[in-house]
Amino acid sequence: MSSQLIQLTKTGLSVLKEELEQIENEQLAEAVKELEEVRLKATDQDGNELVSARDKVDFLLNRVAELKSIISRAKLTEDTPKDAAVVNLGDMVRVKIADIVYEYRIVSSLEANPLLGLISVESPIGKALINAKIGTRNTVYINGKELVVTVLEKL
Repeated sequence: MSSQLIQLTKTGLSVLKEELEQIENEQLAEAVKELEEVRLKATDQDGNELVSARDKVDFLLNRVAELKSIISRAKLTEDTPKDAAVVNLGDMVRVKIADIVYEYRIVSSLEANPLLGLISVESPIGKALINAKIGTRNTVYINGKELVVTVLEKL
């Protein structure tokens, strides 16, 4: 796996740690128990059920490895020196897009959830906002539409 650092907010790191704990302490044990139960009662006709149970265990084991890798390489955005004059990763901003005002937190792609106002730094809007100063107007293209994004303030 890569040894490249991954920028995360404290909240994002906490969510990943909680997911890891839940998988290791609950979901994996349940999946292994389910797999053993399927194996004990398995007949030739239960092949799909056995494959499904195995796949679930494999998925959870892979997710545990992925989460551990991410957590071990996490660098908190709050610990990174920031330029107060521009929008940085982890900042909360108020912006205007097509005459509508939104509030977004700029986060890594691992934390992004636009429905919750968490915008990936790698998204078109995130790219328009990162390193922008208050008052900056940037044009982005989303699904062929031109949108003007104006940074109103950092919150």
